[in-house]
Amino acid sequence: CEILDNKYIPDGTDTLGGVIDIVADMLLHPLFSDESFDSAIFDQEIRVILDALNAEINNTRAYAIKRCAELMFESYEDYPTVAETKQIVADATLDDLRAHYRSLISEAPLEVFYIGATDADTVSSALLESFGSAHFGKEQRICKASPISRESFAEACEKMPVSQGKLAICFSTHTALSTDNNDYYVALMLNEIFGGSASSKLFLNVREKMSLCYY
Repeated sequence: CEILDNKYIPDGTDTLGGVIDIVADMLLHPLFSDESFDSAIFDQEIRVILDALNAEINNTRAYAIKRCAELMFESYEDYPTVAETKQIVADATLDDLRAHYRSLISEAPLEVFYIGATDADTVSSALLESFGSAHFGKEQRICKASPISRESFAEACEKMPVSQGKLAICFSTHTALSTDNNDYYVALMLNEIFGGSASSKLFLNVREKMSLCYY
């Protein structure tokens, strides 16, 4: 949530506390009907998600990146393709959603990030007041990222009636996204040089020197 700091509101309205209350109410007291989510809203959201997934191909920039990632992660079961994601959504049931929601509320740890001028004690007090009745998981788990491994080259080409083609390239660096590994910073530098900034080789040569648009 992006909110105006309380000190800039002349009538003394507590926007931070109010927003935290709203978020807590949405999370802890969703709309239930007979101890489950409303079936009509559930069916509606399934359609909304499927429509959004079906429309992704119209955003060729995002679609190219997603297809590239599918190739990179095709051997990983926990990275479903768009087609597999559609099937997961289509097969979802109210019972699945209710069980998943209850497991989140009872087992998942709650992490809060705040950036602003309000002191930490005030933010903490507001959070405890709004979320104090909840029983989130107490276990703290550290997720260690492990690098993916892909040795073989893969490519896919799809023809579409578009005015600008999209080329997405993905490298397997064997480097985990972790500050514990110095190779992580090398990978960041590689990304900046190859295409991640306005000072990249692609930008300076293709766009600036050759005056060619590219993506």
